[in-house]
Amino acid sequence: MSAPATKRSRTRQHDWIDERSRALHQVVAAKIRRNPELLRMPLQNLERWTNTGGEASKPLFVEWKRIIQTWPLEKLLALLSEQSERANQLRQASPFTGILSQRERDDIFQRYETL
Repeated sequence: MSAPATKRSRTRQHDWIDERSRALHQVVAAKIRRNPELLRMPLQNLERWTNTGGEASKPLFVEWKRIIQTWPLEKLLALLSEQSERANQLRQASPFTGILSQRERDDIFQRYETL
């Protein structure tokens, strides 16, 4: 007996996850553009996660910290919604948790469930 067909192929699933993450980060970028003080939150997350997170993610945390602390704001905001393999990798270890409200997250998740 074969497995039931799924709505998305394995490749499509990864593309879908990357696009949903990019959509979330586009909203994050818009909020940070309006209130750059929000950048304190990802730096606090990185500080905490660097001490408690898994070894595999630590290089990404170090890179995020460098980016947040040294890149011009507009370049950082562009990265958050950039459509590239590197941006996709960085978003998988995103320190921007907590910037979006649950409602904002739910709205994006709902939109992507219909795709």
